[in-house]
Amino acid sequence: MTSLANNVAVITIVGLIGCVKVGEAVNPGLKVRITQVGLNFAEKSLVDNLGRKITGAHIDDQHGTADVGIGKFDYDITNLQITAFNRPQSHMSVLPGSGLGWRTSGGHIQLHGDWRYKSRGWIKISDHGSFDISVDGIDFQLAVGLGKDFNGRPSIAVRQCNAGLGSVRVTLHGGASWLYNLFRGSIERPIKEKVSSLLCPAARKEINDNAEKHLANLKVTTKVGKDLELDYRLIQPPQFHTGYVESFHKGLLKGTTDKTDPPVEAPDMPEMTGSTRMLYVQMSEYVMNTAGYVLHKHGLLRYYLTSIDVPEDQRHYFKTSCEGEKTCMGRIVPQVGEKFPNCTVSMDLQTTEPPTLSVTAGKISGHFRGDMRFYVKHPEQPKNIYVFTASSVYIIQICCN
Repeated sequence: MTSLANNVAVITIVGLIGCVKVGEAVNPGLKVRITQVGLNFAEKSLVDNLGRKITGAHIDDQHGTADVGIGKFDYDITNLQITAFNRPQSHMSVLPGSGLGWRTSGGHIQLHGDWRYKSRGWIKISDHGSFDISVDGIDFQLAVGLGKDFNGRPSIAVRQCNAGLGSVRVTLHGGASWLYNLFRGSIERPIKEKVSSLLCPAARKEINDNAEKHLANLKVTTKVGKDLELDYRLIQPPQFHTGYVESFHKGLLKGTTDKTDPPVEAPDMPEMTGSTRMLYVQMSEYVMNTAGYVLHKHGLLRYYLTSIDVPEDQRHYFKTSCEGEKTCMGRIVPQVGEKFPNCTVSMDLQTTEPPTLSVTAGKISGHFRGDMRFYVKHPEQPKNIYVFTASSVYIIQICCN
């Protein structure tokens, strides 16, 4: 009996897990596609921003000992600063099923700093001055993964990084140049190793720490008017295809005080096919239907209409007594004209159910159902007099080619 109960419990738990997983497979209300054209624009902005950040950056002081054949010398390289950055050849692309790749080649930077050396032998020799360093052939390859955190915000992390330098040339200013030439290679090698070793850690820090921290604080909702907010958090990680990236967003509108989402189902979205523009945004009727539900729920689809709200040449429709051949409410509903002559009417308009929108191939359809409560303003009565209610259904169709 106990065994049977355990089996039933296991089957129940498995079934519940299956239900939860099915429930998670919701459709997006918004879908965004970034194409290779968009990545090219992003790559240019990234390199330009990198150039601005690198130029003027300082590199840690270097200290060491060099054996130049006539003895050992202690040297110090200080105040090392990047003074120029030449734009490399660069390309950003989609790594299908993985993330984004960024590759640069032929980069060039120039650095300026101060040097000082002192011999260790019984003959004391020391000198100091400044120098310029030219670094050529900077190659950099980076693979970045994009995902989704538990709050629906995008996450980012470096998956692979490779960097290398082609050559380093040092030009000394001041001091004994003949002696400097003896241990020039000893200075160039550690500088090359240091600069090369800085590239990937700097990229990882910038992306894994700074960019990830920024994304972790990214807003995933925004207010729409006073009473609504748009929730555009990710519902699944981005997908990477040849030539484009797609992200999938919740895309619903709800009241700013609502604790739960509107009970509206998001339909399947057709595949996007465009690739010539930088960015494509696709929105389903789900966005508008959630807005319709919330606006109706909070009584925001209500309007009190009087003759003052319409053009002057249309105000005769709000009169209970007609002037000449003009149509008025007394002619449309004779009982109102007979009972309340020489008065004006007003209408309290409100929906009786949430309006809905549906989008099909070549057509947009809207469905609205509501009541129009008619009131008469009588000069001898302090309050408007209710006369009748007209229920109406409106179906609007827009054909799109």
